Amino acid sequence: MNKKIVSSTLGLTGIDVSKALGLPPVYPLGYNHKKERKKKKNRMRELARRQKRLDKINDKLEANK
Repeated sequence: MNKKIVSSTLGLTGIDVSKALGLPPVYPLGYNHKKERKKKKNRMRELARRQKRLDKINDKLEANK
């Protein structure tokens, strides 16, 4: 069995989905664009770190076969 470990969360928000579908984004009341952009950047950074760690594990698993 050749299993590969991948990060399960995509880190997408409703706004990302609406952009992908070409719909106008609906922002909640009190939405702070600057804070949300910073949060998203940090979330994407964390996901990249997590994926990098998982890639290392996968490489070790491949090497041990």
